[in-house]
Amino acid sequence: MDNLIYTSDYLVNLFNNYRNKLDDFYPSEKWAFEKINSIANGFGEILDVGCATGGLGRALSTHYNVNKYDGIDINKQAIEKANSTIDKYPIPVNFECGDILNSDKFSNYYDNVFSLSCADWNIRTIDIINRCWELVKPGGFFTISVRLTNIDGVNDFNKSYQVLKYKNTEPEMANYVVFNWKIFLKMIYSLNIKPSEVNGNGYWGEPSSTAITPYKKLAFSCFVIKKGTSFTNTTNVNFSFPLDLFL
Repeated sequence: MDNLIYTSDYLVNLFNNYRNKLDDFYPSEKWAFEKINSIANGFGEILDVGCATGGLGRALSTHYNVNKYDGIDINKQAIEKANSTIDKYPIPVNFECGDILNSDKFSNYYDNVFSLSCADWNIRTIDIINRCWELVKPGGFFTISVRLTNIDGVNDFNKSYQVLKYKNTEPEMANYVVFNWKIFLKMIYSLNIKPSEVNGNGYWGEPSSTAITPYKKLAFSCFVIKKGTSFTNTTNVNFSFPLDLFL
């Protein structure tokens, strides 16, 4: 099945008016930014998968060392808005409208690849994760936000989805993917080219009020995964999660 192609103004307005300053990001995401900066002293060249209107690039480039910011999003209106704000960036930027699974434009290895509120809002979540990982250079970082549970996860649009609606627009439906934590970690540890580090941070919270999902609470989590080399044999782990997630 192909990924969903979002077309409404909902995400454009949400991300353009909200997620464009560092303080707008979730605690687990801000933890991820600090984690990367503490290790690498900057972000180098960034690819933002699901970039919306490019707020992540504006936020990071005003607080940290960033050399370049590329973004791709499946929403045409979001990319049009992003392109209209290029002059607000202090660094070189580039935006493309499309699905990362069908794009061959981004072939260079990046220091940092981000997938925040993206892979777990679409259909081919695991394929997106694997593609993002391919684009991280050895020693670089892949940062992803996910929803975790200690019971069975779900990636079924008919069982778990979110209603996206802005003012008087027609609603759009997003897949609302939830991973069992064991299955997610097993997948991360088995990525092609083994991670040398897996850092994770998360906290319990209620699903969005517009989400139709069987869960009463979820661990909203962010992982910073450092790419090893073909010679990497061990993975260092650093987690900060509620202990009852692992029960």
